[in-house]
Amino acid sequence: MKSNLSIITTMVLMAIIIISSCAKKDAAPVTPEPNNEDLSLYQNSKDTAGFVWYKNSSAILNIASLPGHDSPKIRTRYNYKAAEKLDINGKVITGSVFAENSLIVKELFDASNNFVEYAVMCKAPSSPNADAYGWVWGIYKPDGTVESSATGLGASCTGCHKNTAGSIDLTLMNAGHP
Repeated sequence: MKSNLSIITTMVLMAIIIISSCAKKDAAPVTPEPNNEDLSLYQNSKDTAGFVWYKNSSAILNIASLPGHDSPKIRTRYNYKAAEKLDINGKVITGSVFAENSLIVKELFDASNNFVEYAVMCKAPSSPNADAYGWVWGIYKPDGTVESSATGLGASCTGCHKNTAGSIDLTLMNAGHP
């Protein structure tokens, strides 16, 4: 009897572990909390599970002639919600407006392909830190050090992102990497 109970308990625990690990892949990013958005954005930017790469490739691209980032190389990924606005070639569909909980993570690299920082956009229009378009912006070093806080309402980002030809809902990947 003890043996059967032990087997059943083990099977139930394994099922719970499997179900919870599968659910994580499809889960929406944690909606940033107003007093902790930088931590939430940083933590969400580190998890690559369930993300789709721009142009369906994790290749590191040279930064195009767009201003705004000092790093010369980039790769960009979209969570499942944001990826709904990518075409079959992995490019942002012209005229798209990203849905709430869309998360876009730009990984920035130096000339030797060393990872330098995350630049993150999260569509969270109800956040007090969202810009006029509903985006919360942040830039973070690999260790979580805040380079540009979400509390800045994207002030260091939106100027270029909204005024550059080819911007799609303030995203510039198609404009910079057609």
